[in-house]
Amino acid sequence: MIEMPTPDEAEQLGGLLHDDNFGSKACRRLWDAAADELMQRDGVERFLELSSYGWRYGNVYWPQLIVTRRYPLYFFQQHLKRRRRGSYVVAFHALVARIVADGVRELMIYGAGEAGRVLFQLAAMQGLRVLFFIDKKQHLWGKSLEGVQVVSLEEAASKGNAVFAVGSIAYLDEIRGEIERRYAPLGRPRIYTAY
Repeated sequence: MIEMPTPDEAEQLGGLLHDDNFGSKACRRLWDAAADELMQRDGVERFLELSSYGWRYGNVYWPQLIVTRRYPLYFFQQHLKRRRRGSYVVAFHALVARIVADGVRELMIYGAGEAGRVLFQLAAMQGLRVLFFIDKKQHLWGKSLEGVQVVSLEEAASKGNAVFAVGSIAYLDEIRGEIERRYAPLGRPRIYTAY
């Protein structure tokens, strides 16, 4: 949490007061406008570098919190850049960025496996609402993953939803074709895939 606070943690904890307990007579908020201005003036990289030498640079006690409040996904994006190439996490991060850029606020995730759950977490971090997980496996239908119901493609179509993010790297063409066939009488669905 200290090195990579979530946006919610940065927001909720930013108002807390810090007292270094070394005889100081003052408390200081973990987030304040002066630290934010300092970061914007010097740039994130320089701000983090100078803050790593101690709190004296701008009296910044938790620089990661300051950065996360201004740039909520900065540390997560840095983490993804360090991951090995070819990871579906990196591909899904770019996928979610495209979805958000298109103005989508609600969608369904096709695929209730591990990759689909990772896609869900990335979507949730960006404020997207996932209406359903869709999966072919009948034994999953009616169950809940991450607080979201798993349904068949037919059930999802009957509810009138038509925006999909495919939570799989394999069989993309087959999944796209299946969605398009099911939605043919209903109109063209919007289908987002990693590749």
